[in-house]
Amino acid sequence: MISAVRGTLVSRTGDRVVVETAGGVSYEIAVPLGVLERLAPEGRAVELQTVLVVREDGWALYGFDGELERTIFQRLLGASGVGPRLALALVSTLGGTRVVSAVREGDIAALCAVPGVGRKTADRLVLELKDRVQDMPLAEAARVVRAAGVPLVKPFGGHAIYLDARALLPHIPPLEYPGQSLAVALYREGGIRGCEIGTVMFGRHPDGSETPAAMDLVRLAIPRRTYTQSHIDYVIEVVLDVFATRKGLRGFRIIEEAPVLRHFTAKFEMLEAS
Repeated sequence: MISAVRGTLVSRTGDRVVVETAGGVSYEIAVPLGVLERLAPEGRAVELQTVLVVREDGWALYGFDGELERTIFQRLLGASGVGPRLALALVSTLGGTRVVSAVREGDIAALCAVPGVGRKTADRLVLELKDRVQDMPLAEAARVVRAAGVPLVKPFGGHAIYLDARALLPHIPPLEYPGQSLAVALYREGGIRGCEIGTVMFGRHPDGSETPAAMDLVRLAIPRRTYTQSHIDYVIEVVLDVFATRKGLRGFRIIEEAPVLRHFTAKFEMLEAS
């Protein structure tokens, strides 16, 4: 299996590029239109994540500059009647994110806009792949915010993203609840309701004493089938906006709490800026 190719971009023709590795081996790789447009000029170093497709009439490499497009290409190949050319056309025409949202949301019109995709094929793609792409918007959202510098807990996926509030807000001590500060900021900025999982939830002991939890996190739960791609994009925007203004966030103190499970009903007061 050839999972990646790194080397010098020698040429590009149509939807194919030739990359020569440091060892002098040249690979011809078919790429989506978006990847072709984003590649460096000829003569520059490039790296592509690849999928090797083996058929009776030969082997072919398909290249991508991101994990999302490679993953959706692989999953498209798992649908009945979808070969590598049609899978590449889907990714080229719509882009990886739009393919995922069209399948998740049953957007038949968007899928039929791709050359070679008719109504029956579009219906089949939605039927066969809808359950298999539910996790992909979450993984892509995590990739985008992490690339911007937002600290996350890895691995991400499943049903939630966990923001590392202690790393994101190092100026707020753990006993001033950085997780709560981040959760409040997300709600005030964009109405996003996250859950603090940290010192508020785990820091208080039965004898009434308090110590910092092992981590201070904010969980953004995104149940499958509930949100559209536009919702995910909005969450990304708000997280990045809060991240950009993070140095102005302040800590909190608890002014009222229950003797047990205080995180459900505790009342907070924002601390003055020091």
